[in-house]
Amino acid sequence: MVFNKKAISPVVATALLLVVAVVAVVGVQGWYRSFQSAKLVDVSDQADQAAGFTVQAVSATTPSIYVKNSASTALNVTSVIIDGTVCTATAGMDSITIAGSSTGNISLATCSATAGSSTVVTVVTTNGLITETLTAIT
Repeated sequence: MVFNKKAISPVVATALLLVVAVVAVVGVQGWYRSFQSAKLVDVSDQADQAAGFTVQAVSATTPSIYVKNSASTALNVTSVIIDGTVCTATAGMDSITIAGSSTGNISLATCSATAGSSTVVTVVTTNGLITETLTAIT
């Protein structure tokens, strides 16, 4: 019994398998990156809400930041970092308390920002920390 059926060669079959495997890996990688990014944003938002405060603005004219405390308890600020520089508050960091459900102004003695520039502000409190990128205002 002789079969006269034609088939693809083993080399072509191997190449096709490799192409299918690469396409599958690229597809799974793309899905995983978007899934991971979405989860990271969710965790970041939850952390911001758990901390209970946000940085509202950075003033370049009088070096200061405005922090909104959305929690019902007072917020004790322990450190402020602007563009990687640890700042010293005019009143001293040990005495900065922002009352619950209010916005406080923290005057800074050693840090400054340029009006209109993108500024990275990190505020550390006894409740946690938050990092925001804001455009400095005048």
